[in-house]
Amino acid sequence: MKSESYSHIGKKKVNEDYVQSSDNIFIVCDGVGGEVSGDVASREVANSIFKQTQNNELKLTKDEIEAIVSNSQKHLNILIQENEELEGMSTTLAAVFISEKGFFITHIGDSRVYLIRPSDNVFWQTWDHSLVGNLVKNGEISREAGRNHPMNNQIFKAIKANFKNKISNPEIHFVTDIRKDDILFICSDGVSEAFSDLDLLELLANKDRNLKEKLEIIKKGCIEKSFDNNTAIVCSVENKDLPNSTIIPLEWISIDSLQENLDLDNVILDDVTTEEELQPKKKKWFNFFK
Repeated sequence: MKSESYSHIGKKKVNEDYVQSSDNIFIVCDGVGGEVSGDVASREVANSIFKQTQNNELKLTKDEIEAIVSNSQKHLNILIQENEELEGMSTTLAAVFISEKGFFITHIGDSRVYLIRPSDNVFWQTWDHSLVGNLVKNGEISREAGRNHPMNNQIFKAIKANFKNKISNPEIHFVTDIRKDDILFICSDGVSEAFSDLDLLELLANKDRNLKEKLEIIKKGCIEKSFDNNTAIVCSVENKDLPNSTIIPLEWISIDSLQENLDLDNVILDDVTTEEELQPKKKKWFNFFK
């Protein structure tokens, strides 16, 4: 798997995103803003998952991945036993595990995974565990309306340290509908501040640019336009990565079809006129484990 990655602090004081990868494992975590020690949570979860998967990458199963993610949350729960000030620290997760039989696309929260097929100009994606994510998924509002919605960072699921030892189970998709030169894109939500889905996917599907060029454009756009931390991994599938199993067709979406969203009404941000005024409305929150 060819890959490129980056992580940038945006206009915040601390980078709470964390990226970790190997030849077969790609992880992006985004510490939940407004909560304690999001940077610690994202780093500890990513490193815990990465350590657990070493030496067993190509043999992983769905049950094993679910257990690995659960163990990463248990690791956070142990840390708060040693330091109670870390209680409540939490992070999102977006990860791809490449096995011999297929790709396990895994996520919790609003960090995303996109799978793009440039040859057919189509894509597939994970859907955010959030109020706005559900509205967009169900077609109740447009993608652009969701991107500009004042509640678009209100997630209802994350990996959160707690003394009750409760666990958030990840959403895991087993994907075998993979071809050579398909593109995987994993990112924190800071990327969507700078790019609409249409602009992002058209760039990623562009056959005239290599991975490094695509990621440099994304990084530059995020540095200019994103207030939030922004992190991404872009990968290109090679022959050696192709699954050795029966193809289960995905529900692909035409990138060209996203053009229709441009004609739909956007959400109006009442009484919000500046980025400084908007930011307090964009902190992530959730009330589980209380």
